Amino acid sequence: MQSVADPSFYNVNDFRNRTAAAARQSSATGVASPASSSTGNSHSLASGHINATIGRGHATQTRGKTFNGLLLILQTIKDSTDVFPPLKSSAAGLLVAIDICKTFKRNQEDWFAFAQDLTQFIVHINDGIKQSPHPTVITRLEEFTKELDLIFGEIVKLLRRNKAERFMQVKSDREILEGYQTRLRDKRDEFNTILLLQVSETMKELLEFSNIDRRYANSVIPERSY
Repeated sequence: MQSVADPSFYNVNDFRNRTAAAARQSSATGVASPASSSTGNSHSLASGHINATIGRGHATQTRGKTFNGLLLILQTIKDSTDVFPPLKSSAAGLLVAIDICKTFKRNQEDWFAFAQDLTQFIVHINDGIKQSPHPTVITRLEEFTKELDLIFGEIVKLLRRNKAERFMQVKSDREILEGYQTRLRDKRDEFNTILLLQVSETMKELLEFSNIDRRYANSVIPERSY
């Protein structure tokens, strides 16, 4: 088989000419030319090898960009002074988990995808807090992020197993990961409920202020003009 690095390998016209000549010879004799068969198979196999190599290269680049992007976002959250403090702890825990995942040979893409979902969720929580930091909501979010930290602790403990354990439990790990994804969806629903509580508390305050203004207006006796 020709080397992928061989320049003649990429000479498409030469390959076409040799293939056409071999086809004419095959038609004239009624027998397939061994040279034609071997050349065609060689080119087909090598082309497949090139495509596979390019595909792996693109996949590696994409994973690298995703990995670096996650690290940048999480590091920014962890180091920022205006981020909800419990979220800084969550970001630090997720950084540890991602650092462990980058050494994986199996299930790496699945864990990275899950880490990406978690990162987006952390950003979403922080944005929600910044929009209206109501005291009642903040209390709920503190409890909520503590529960998230417990999940991160479980994940890090799971990821820190040795290679032999991970290799033996590849299938069960996928099931465990699906379980964490379900828990994450539940947490998203819970977070949305907390945000609805924020809206409810805000509306309640607005109504109270409105009632106060109305009572004040009714208590003022308008002056009569004579």
